[in-house]
Amino acid sequence: MHILFSINHPSQYHMFKHLARKIIDSGGSVFFFIQDRGIIEKLVKSDGLKYKFSTSPWLRTYFKGKYGIMLRCFLSIVQQEINIFIYNIFHKVDFMLGCDVSIAHTGFILRRKAYVFTDDDYVFTKQYCHLAYPFAKHIVA
Repeated sequence: MHILFSINHPSQYHMFKHLARKIIDSGGSVFFFIQDRGIIEKLVKSDGLKYKFSTSPWLRTYFKGKYGIMLRCFLSIVQQEINIFIYNIFHKVDFMLGCDVSIAHTGFILRRKAYVFTDDDYVFTKQYCHLAYPFAKHIVA
């Protein structure tokens, strides 16, 4: 069994790390797509798990200001989807877990199960909900 995790925040890693360890202990394999935030990389490295950055770190340095942030958000989603799509093509991923829009879209396109995790506060996650929910196979709040 090969599971792909896509995380954007250290708290999300802490939510999934025990499940990842259980999958590995039972003979499966896991792979993490992470955001380029130093603490997430340190956490994944300290547990000895395989990972890759889902977006390029230069996006944060070049796109600033109101319109730069909106452009960065759009480019980040596109880049995440391309990276996760390519990984799914070259590796037999059984299903994807995470708090990321790109796994919902990739799962929908490739007809693979995607379990999308989210906060239960719709007011604060409205844009995420509109982008991910219609394409997710399963939603966990």
